[in-house]
Amino acid sequence: MDVAVREKYLLRELPDETVKSMIISAITATEQASKMEAYEKLTAEVFSQLGGFNVDGFKFKSDVEGAQK
Repeated sequence: MDVAVREKYLLRELPDETVKSMIISAITATEQASKMEAYEKLTAEVFSQLGGFNVDGFKFKSDVEGAQK
C-alpha cells in the first residue's frame, strides 16, 4: 500500500508478509471461486497465527430474535 494512503488513513504496514500477500490475493482475485478460496486460506492462516477460534466462548450481548430461552 502506498505510504501516502497509509498516512492519510492512519494505517500501519502489516508486519506479516504471508498475511499481506494473502490479503492482496483475496482482494485482486477476479473470479468468485478464486476469491472464496483465497478468503478461506487467509482465514485459516489468521486463525492459525492467533491460536484458533472457540465458538463455545461466544456470548450474545443482546436478545436474538427467535432464540429459545
